Amino acid sequence: MSDQNGGIPSGTSDSGAAGVSAPAMAPGTLSIGTVFSVTLSILFTNFHRFFLLAAVTWLPTLAVILIAPSFQADMMTGAASPVFIAAYVIVSWLLVSWLYGAITHMACVLLANGDVSIVASMVEGLKRGIPVFFVMVLQGLAMMVGFVFLVIPGVIVMTMLFIAVPAAVAERKGPFAALSRSAALTKGYRWRIFGAGILAFLLMLAVGVAFGIAAGTFPFTLSGELIQTAPGTAAIVIGSLFEAVQYLFILVFASVLYHQIRVAKEGSSAEEIASVFD
Repeated sequence: MSDQNGGIPSGTSDSGAAGVSAPAMAPGTLSIGTVFSVTLSILFTNFHRFFLLAAVTWLPTLAVILIAPSFQADMMTGAASPVFIAAYVIVSWLLVSWLYGAITHMACVLLANGDVSIVASMVEGLKRGIPVFFVMVLQGLAMMVGFVFLVIPGVIVMTMLFIAVPAAVAERKGPFAALSRSAALTKGYRWRIFGAGILAFLLMLAVGVAFGIAAGTFPFTLSGELIQTAPGTAAIVIGSLFEAVQYLFILVFASVLYHQIRVAKEGSSAEEIASVFD
């Protein structure tokens, strides 16, 4: 994998209350620090919008957990009905696919300093849900094959295809075209993306520990002693909230990374990228 020199952003602007303009960059440069800062800025400024979108996918899963708390354990042990497991997985993936499309739409419009309604993002998510679903399936299969041939090929595939979903949504591409587009856009930046993934993982790990401590389900004391706990309803809710926050961060991060790479490699503007949704 090759890499290119990162650039230092020349400044930021924020002319809209809802939108967040990405910093100007010289052609061919990409700053992962900028990707993180813009991601956090958009996410926290518009958290209520993103969270309402995530709740649509989060609530059905939470309902199953609360109504049938043993279901997840039954899935792991194979005690649940195979038909029910398959239906649950497919419905969950379709909901997540819809969420991917909706979040990508919202992030791209906000990056263009535009205001965006939750309903508009929901509609866009529905429009692109099926292509995104198949992108996710192909991503999963490709990464699985890569990891079968040791860890490094799997990591390479993962970085190559990391922004396939934003490509499928923001460029109206089909599954195979979106994967190809992601591979082309990430070329030259894959080490940088890999490093960003490690940082994102550590950040999510720290947040996960904080949520676990708040829920009383973190399994170790500060001295390293293992605690055996049985999570109750409150713990399940907090754990589900954390999963929702994880999804939001990863999805917005991927959208911002896609946007910044297009700006760096192709000189595209935020308005040009978002114009596909007009």
